[in-house]
Amino acid sequence: MKIISKYFLKKFILYFIASFLTISFFIFLINFFENINNASKKGYDLFFALKNSFNETPYFILLVIPIITFFASILSFNYFVTTNEYKAIYAGGYSGSIFLRPLFIASFLIFVFLITIFDSFAIKMHKKTQEAKENVFLIQDYYVHFGDVYLGAKKIENKNLFDVYIENNEKIIISKKLCYQDNLWIALNAKIIDKNSLSVSFYNDYKIGFLPSFEKIIVEKFISDDYYDMFFLIKRIKKLLELKMDSQRELSLFYFKISLMFLNLIFVFISYLISQTEIIKQRASAISFTMVISFIMWFVIVIVKRTSDIGIINPSMIFFIPYLIFVGVIIYFFRQMEIKYG
Repeated sequence: MKIISKYFLKKFILYFIASFLTISFFIFLINFFENINNASKKGYDLFFALKNSFNETPYFILLVIPIITFFASILSFNYFVTTNEYKAIYAGGYSGSIFLRPLFIASFLIFVFLITIFDSFAIKMHKKTQEAKENVFLIQDYYVHFGDVYLGAKKIENKNLFDVYIENNEKIIISKKLCYQDNLWIALNAKIIDKNSLSVSFYNDYKIGFLPSFEKIIVEKFISDDYYDMFFLIKRIKKLLELKMDSQRELSLFYFKISLMFLNLIFVFISYLISQTEIIKQRASAISFTMVISFIMWFVIVIVKRTSDIGIINPSMIFFIPYLIFVGVIIYFFRQMEIKYG
């Protein structure tokens, strides 16, 4: 049994590498031609287009790796069916699980690899193509709540807060400008109201010792979906929740990535179901069917994410809705089909 599983896994790995290289090459070409067009408009040379294409390609590969897994699985099953090797395996008393088990292990390892390593690498490479993000701390109407402290500012620029309101259990501080210098907060033109005695004091500069550091209470504005890897995203979400700030877009991106990467496991299962039908005998038909299913799953996940981005649904639904729809459709269609093999 182990020999058969290893043999099938070897075929899957070979098809995965072939699919990976083929799709990566086409992604690179598409990016290259697009970057040549952009470079000509901006007056840059061919090297600029080549460098950008090289740096952008890993990010787009990250988005299509589930499809690569799908193709590799389908091609592996197609090989065993068209060569009739599956008949000898089934004649030996083995079930279809002998194919499914190694595929699930491989797809799970791909899932883990994407989350832990490739996602960070792809985002890091993609950032090199983006123009320097200036004034990421230029924020309007910033409000946070942590512990017993409420802080609000009309504007944040670099490490300066303007038109600031700070309140805790003891006092209220109103300041035109709050600066963070040498690990210390200084309120300029500050009005201090003692909540116990109701006394009011005025200061040209007032040092505030109860506020945490700038990095702990100020969150840069959300830049774009292709700017954050999973690990940074988790840290950002945790920080936003601690400060009781809106984390809708961050959670949407987090669940989108998880949902996308989880497709590796789902596509393996779908490929197994397809292998039990007549479709698998025709390689062109099987690949075409694979592309249609991939597009539909992609479309559903993206639509649900867009719906979450604007706050209509909970971000967690980005993961649950597509797969609940998938389970329902699979149950319906495969109840209508006669499973011939396995």
